Amino acid sequence: MRKSQPARHRGCAGRSFLGFIPRWNIFHGQTLAFFIYLISAYAETNRTPFDLPEAESELVAGYHTEYSAMKFAMFFMAEYANMVTVACLATLLFLGGWHGPIFGPPILQAVMPVIWFCLKVFFFMFLYVWCVGLCLASAMTNSWRLGGRCCCPGGCEHCLYGPSGGNASAVPRPVLSLSGNER
Repeated sequence: MRKSQPARHRGCAGRSFLGFIPRWNIFHGQTLAFFIYLISAYAETNRTPFDLPEAESELVAGYHTEYSAMKFAMFFMAEYANMVTVACLATLLFLGGWHGPIFGPPILQAVMPVIWFCLKVFFFMFLYVWCVGLCLASAMTNSWRLGGRCCCPGGCEHCLYGPSGGNASAVPRPVLSLSGNER
């Protein structure tokens, strides 16, 4: 695109697949990484499937009973600040960051990236709240099994083969063999 064209047409070249699917990392071969990040984010922020106490004594112990009023509110606000941080990171890594359609007068064009970023963060926060109502509580062993049997091997495979999904013709063989059988 030439510099003489209007600003609304300069940044739009190649930003979508088939004309309507945004060119975000979640649609560009990083779907597995997004779901691993989503599960890890729920576990890190102690949301519904992963917020179970491990022992009966932990039900009434900790900052829930030791702190009151403003001290407890600060712990509570720190959990939600962690959720906002995770949502901002997911927006930057997988949802295209501040990129989105830009239209309108020049003052609106200057503000639109901030609006798009905030909308994507609010979408991710809505996903958090929606999952709290949707997911059932499970035992801690199920959470460990999900991490050990699905997330760790899936993440390692994704690091070795990338977004090609294990297509041997698209990616060179890894130099290090994990099985111990070198050829």
